Amino acid sequence: MRLRYLTALLILLVPVTAYSAGKTKWQWIGPERVYDMLKEGSGLWLIDVRSEEAYKREHIESSVNIPTASLTFKKFPSGKIFVIVDDSLGIKAAKEAADVLVKNGYEKVYVLQEGINSWKAIGYSVADTGSLIKGVSANELKWAISNKVQLRIFDMRDQREFEKGKVSGSEPVIGKDIKERIENLRGLLKKQGSKDLSAKLKKPQTIVLVFSASADIEKNMQEIMLDSKADVRYLIGGYETFAFDSDKHPKMGDSCPTCPAKGK
Repeated sequence: MRLRYLTALLILLVPVTAYSAGKTKWQWIGPERVYDMLKEGSGLWLIDVRSEEAYKREHIESSVNIPTASLTFKKFPSGKIFVIVDDSLGIKAAKEAADVLVKNGYEKVYVLQEGINSWKAIGYSVADTGSLIKGVSANELKWAISNKVQLRIFDMRDQREFEKGKVSGSEPVIGKDIKERIENLRGLLKKQGSKDLSAKLKKPQTIVLVFSASADIEKNMQEIMLDSKADVRYLIGGYETFAFDSDKHPKMGDSCPTCPAKGK
């Protein structure tokens, strides 16, 4: 017990990597370390900074949901240990939330490496609703690509559409129709999943699928995720939202150029 306590203490004193936000710093922390610290009752606050909807869909059981926008106005007891949890591409939201906390004067601030995916990859349990369908916005994907976030992008459109325009770094899924392309992708996901069964934790890789805006994305995603535990997401609004350059078009509030009108 004493050895485990000393190990947890060393985790706090010797960070793996530190990032600055002014004079204070936040640090990365691995899922095994967080798990041990929770078991030791180290006064850890596990803060999930995603939306309420995302939190309800899936979260680490010991976590509390405080979206990043609300974090700025929250007051916490001094001396607490904070671990920020997220599942955005590149863990962007968690890093921004950690910056907010250190800017507000909190010193023991950590970000869970690779987010919730790393927690699940180890085999630790999460509370979930069974809904596996996740989306990413065009802006989130563009940010991930420009910042070289580790992910694979598969284009589910037909070859003709792919050749007209594609997401940078994407790979086409071959097949005469969407049904065949889905089957081919499912086979690829099974093959990829079996490769790392012997490794406890390698960086969990996120897969983003690109459909056309007119595709039945929910139905397609349900078929793809039937027997897959991979972190597979889809581009919200399809390829058209990615190709749309907001800098070259007048802004229209929060409207989406390819999304159906409300009530339709």
